This record gives sequence, C-alpha cells and structure tokens, in this order.
Amino acid sequence: MFTFLPLDLTPELRQIRFLNLLPASSFDAAISCTIFNGSLEAPPHYEALSYVWGTESDKLKINLVYDDAQENAACKADIEDTGLNLEVTQNLASALRHIRDVKSSRILWIDAICIDQNSTKEKSHQVAQMRQVYLSAHRVIMWLGPESSFSSSLAIEFLRSMPMGKDGEPQYVYQEADSPAWLACDDLFLKRPYWSRSWILQEVLHNRPVTVHVGQNTLEIDPFFDLFNKYFTLRKVLSSLSMSGLSAEEQKQLSKDPEKLKKVLANDQWFREFGATESMPASLVYFRPLFQNPKYLPRLGYLLNTFRDQLATVPKDKIYSLSGMAEQEYDIEINYNEDPAKGATLSTRELYMQTTRQLLAKVLVVLLWIESPQRKIESGLDGIRLPSWVPGFMTEQHLNARCLYTKSPLFCASKDFPGGMWRDQSTDKEDALKKSGIFTIRGVRVGRIRNVKEVHATTKWSDVETAQGWDKLRLFWYEPIRHVNGMDLEISNEAVPEDVMKSATFENTSWGPCKSEREDIIVVAAGSNIPLVLRKKDEMFLFVGGCWLVKSQINLTEMLEPQNTSQQKGFDEIMYGSIVKEIESCVIEKFDLC
Repeated sequence: MFTFLPLDLTPELRQIRFLNLLPASSFDAAISCTIFNGSLEAPPHYEALSYVWGTESDKLKINLVYDDAQENAACKADIEDTGLNLEVTQNLASALRHIRDVKSSRILWIDAICIDQNSTKEKSHQVAQMRQVYLSAHRVIMWLGPESSFSSSLAIEFLRSMPMGKDGEPQYVYQEADSPAWLACDDLFLKRPYWSRSWILQEVLHNRPVTVHVGQNTLEIDPFFDLFNKYFTLRKVLSSLSMSGLSAEEQKQLSKDPEKLKKVLANDQWFREFGATESMPASLVYFRPLFQNPKYLPRLGYLLNTFRDQLATVPKDKIYSLSGMAEQEYDIEINYNEDPAKGATLSTRELYMQTTRQLLAKVLVVLLWIESPQRKIESGLDGIRLPSWVPGFMTEQHLNARCLYTKSPLFCASKDFPGGMWRDQSTDKEDALKKSGIFTIRGVRVGRIRNVKEVHATTKWSDVETAQGWDKLRLFWYEPIRHVNGMDLEISNEAVPEDVMKSATFENTSWGPCKSEREDIIVVAAGSNIPLVLRKKDEMFLFVGGCWLVKSQINLTEMLEPQNTSQQKGFDEIMYGSIVKEIESCVIEKFDLC
C-alpha cells in the first residue's frame, strides 16, 4: 500500500501530479507506471487523457514502480516494497494498454490517478485548475473505449468510402445490406458512454491538438469530425423517414426524391427545430472552432442550459465541469467537502441555489430551464431536495419546455413593467429568505387554470409508445383573473364546451408545463417574456413552468422565420404586454417561491 505525499496547494504554485506510463513490448504485458509531482508553471511534455471512468466494480491492478529516492516523488510506500499496485477501472486500464508505447515512456495526466480522490481539499484545489491542465497539455487523448460488438473499424471504413457530391453533401441511397455499418456508426457516435459526460466539454473544447482513440483505431479530431458530419447529415434524414409512418419501400423511394423528401421532413418541423437537442459530437463540431480563440468565453448559464443532457456522477460536477470554460462573472465556490469535521462545507443544494440565484440576478428566463418530467415540483435531483425555482441542470426537458425557452424572445409579456425585476434586498428578512431557499419575484395575476388535457405535439405519431413521451405537452383552459384589493376578481367564468376540448391542439389552445394542474395560477412576472405558472403552497408558491396563452389558431410556420419578430396572430394580447396597461387597477404582488 502507499499514500500520496500532499501537494502544496498554494494557488500560485499550481502543483499537480503526473503519471509516467512505462513502455511494453507486447499489448498484454502488465501495465507499469511511476507518479511524480510537477507544476503547471513549468510542466513537462505531457498529454492529458479524456475518458469515462467506467464502473467502479471489478477494478484491475496496475504496477506502481516506487523509488523513495526518486526526485519529486508523489507517494510514499506504507511498507518497504518497490512493487506496489494501483487499482483502476477496467476502462482506464484498457486506455493505458491501447495508448502505451512499445519503446518510450509516455507522460500523462489522468484525473483518477493524479488527484488524491480521498482528499476533498486536494480535489477541490485540482478541479479549480482543471481547465489549465488541458490547455497546458501538449496533446489531449480522447479515449472512446475499446472495440465493442459493433465494429468501429467497419463504421470508419463505411463512412470513408462514401462518395461526396459537388455540393459537399454525401451521396447515398439506403440499402438493407448496409444495416450493420449503420449500427456500427450509431454505436460509435451516439451510444458510447463517453459522449454523455459533462467533463468532456472542458477537456476537448480548446485550441490544443486532440487525437481520438477507439479500440485500435487512431484519428486526429478533425478527420474524425468529418466522418461524423457525413453520418449526422444522413442519419437525420433516415431518422425523420423512420418516424414518418411510411413503409420501408416508401422510405427508400422517398430518399431518392429530394423535393418530396423536403415535404415529409417539414412535418412537425417546428417542434423538432426548436425543441430537439443535438448529439454531443454535433455540439463539439460546432463549438470547437469557436474555442480555438482563447478569448472566447461563453456565459455559464448558456453552457448549463445548452449541455443540460450531459451527465456527471457527482451532481456538483455538472456546474464545476462548465464553470472553468465560462466567462468568470459569477462567484462559484469549488468545494467537495460536505463533512463539517473536515472544514468548511458546501452541500450540493447550497451550490445549486447559490449558482441559480446569481443567474437569476441577470435574467429571469433561467426559470424556464426548470420544468422536467423527471422531477417533482417540490423535489430536485437524485434525492436532493431543491427549491422549485432551482433547475436540476441534469434533468431532461420535454419539447414544450425547450420550445418555450427558445422562442421566448418573440414575446414581451412584461414589457415596460414598472419597477423592473425584483432584486433580493440586504435586509435581515431577505437574508433569512435566502438561507431558507426562497426567491422572490414581482408580478400580476392574470389567470387560473380550470381544465387540462395531455396531448402529443407531433402529428404522425399516434401512440405514446412510439413517441416515447418526448413530444408530450399539456393544454389548459384558464379563467382570466385580476388581483384587486387582496381578492381575485374573475373576468370570465364560461364553461369549456366538450367539443372544444376534443378538437384542441397546441396550435389553437393555451399550453404549458407538463405538470400543470387545476387551480394553478398564471402570473406575468417582471423580467419574464412569457407568463409563468405558479402553485400556492401555504403562504408561498411553487414554480411550475412557463406557458403560452393562445386565443385562436396560431401559425407556427411563420415563427420558423429567424428574422420574424412581429406580433403573431392567435396569441392572447397578454403575451405582448397588454397587462402593463392595467397595472394601475391591479395589484403588483411579491411571490415568494419556495
């Protein structure tokens, strides 16, 4: 056994550890390495590994060659033994075996080995400088994993051999015989666990060289992305065809007719364009050129929402993995300690609350990131009880919630709202609210939900099993109300005809949160472009989600035009700020969200 010698955690020294992977003449030879201390101030010629840890069970042992006379030794043997073992996950052992050189040592930085995982203090220090670790590396090694039952070699050769047209688009007509190759491509670009990691963004999006390793295949990142672009262009067409309800023969014939193909792909275009998220390789293809400029620093909120589908084993890492590559405009404390006996603590709940409160101080639209079918209104993430106004940052969203956020700039429900957004004050009362998980907004009540109906947005899918719930949304009918002198005054209380409910769609009826219920109230809040749905809880309110108030048929096709910012027909005037004209006769309330 051995223990790590503690690093000097003085920020200016920027100390880290490095692993020296020793060569081996055969692939199956035992893995041996040494570990030594160094600094990012004057680093050796090293490479940083980007990989997924893999399961913690069934770990493998690698040899740690120990010499207490070694300069800059990073560890100390607990017993007098020069042959020590270091346990690593199977995926990491596979990576080391595949990238190991036959004749020369290879200096690497690998988080699982180079950070003392038993020290929360050291882990907090090292994660704070993680971005610089990858920016200072000579090269980043992207390890996608060993060969699987689907051949990555087959996928690579299939895409390499695909002819390209003069317009730069791949020329291809689907054939049944190519099915194994397509399955191999799906496995390579979509299904490998590597693509789900949140940390890979920080590890790959920069101006350093990146080499992709998958099994025995090695490619530079740009040629790898060229192959992905071929795959992604064709896969989007094939996927849309497979979801079109057409027979296999009809799909095949349609793939040969570009004009008819466009018409089919136009079905449900609105929700697909503004609700669906891209795959992780597609995101890397888009963002990597931007990050070639070291001065490109996106805002943290933009990264958190854009990459909300990326996963982190430790919930804190969802924020930490992105904060290092973002503009440094917020005070994000990196602290893994949750044991008071070991010093200052920061719980996951506190971190999420602190981060969200800072984001909301800039824009209230952050509230539209919250709604998710995976969370209860009053709970949060993996058993962590988050206030209803705090996003889980890793919970999935239905298409309706994504669309409400994406298209919110088209509306201006709170335009010219007097007094601006409510800001938390520094009074003792407000400080107490902060600590208890309360966030306060200002607004006017405009309605109360009376009936709800669950539907699917897409027209081609006729059953829930086919749609898999991704297009699920909830229509609602509401009674307009105004809050005057402490009372809710009903503007209209007409019953909803049964035939109206039966013929209702998201194009002719108000719709919003997938968990909205009868008696939820609708509020136009200062700082929000669209109305919000809240639920009374004692003397406070739970945040449910955003909504669209629709009076008659709307034209979604017009909203596809990126330059079209004109007022759309069919929407309630409230969506465009009419409530502000009534402010003098209504009560502006403070809604304490819990």
